[in-house]
Amino acid sequence: MFLCYLGSSGKAYLFKDVRNIIVSQIEIKDMTTGKHIVRDVFCKLCKSRLGWTYEMAIPEKQRYKEGQYI
Repeated sequence: MFLCYLGSSGKAYLFKDVRNIIVSQIEIKDMTTGKHIVRDVFCKLCKSRLGWTYEMAIPEKQRYKEGQYI
């Protein structure tokens, strides 16, 4: 069972493992759940933006997202 989240373009899911991606430089973003340190995630082949990965969540309640992809 996957938990559903609200991403920047609508419904989103949190994953522990993804493949065939490249990531951007680290950015600090203010999100609806607080300040997070993230990297954008892109398709390795077509370079389309797929989502982001959480490097660090500042709010302690959001730390379960660290190291995961949305």
